[in-house]
Amino acid sequence: METVKLDYEDKGVNFYYIYKPLAHPEYQGYVSPINMQERLMHITEAKRRLGTSFTWLADSMDNVYHKASGETPNSELVIDPNGIVVASRGWSDPAALRKDMERLVGAVDNPTQISDLNLPTQPVIGTVAKGIVPRVTKPGRFLPMETEAI
Repeated sequence: METVKLDYEDKGVNFYYIYKPLAHPEYQGYVSPINMQERLMHITEAKRRLGTSFTWLADSMDNVYHKASGETPNSELVIDPNGIVVASRGWSDPAALRKDMERLVGAVDNPTQISDLNLPTQPVIGTVAKGIVPRVTKPGRFLPMETEAI
């Protein structure tokens, strides 16, 4: 994704990552945020870990964008200057995105390669305790539920 962004941002194309609910809560020690401050902290951590130059947007805590976009975990949209969705994928595909950009904006002379990036990626901060409480196996399609006292 970063290579496509670098090749097309100078041609007037804007690129964004949109933070939506975590597809795999607790993966690598992360947990689903319970408020916008925590969601924004996740974005800060993702930017640190990935070393990306993308602008990040955060979905609302009631996940309006996520629901409107089909609740896909890693979707990709290409929206033209008139606000029309001209390409949509349920799973992000940088090669397909590059083809979309070539079709819509034009090919670039010397496409950026992943090896050209030298992104300053960082390791996961291992601060989450493990093995303290045994993991509960949920039967079938049961999901954890969050409750709030009123």
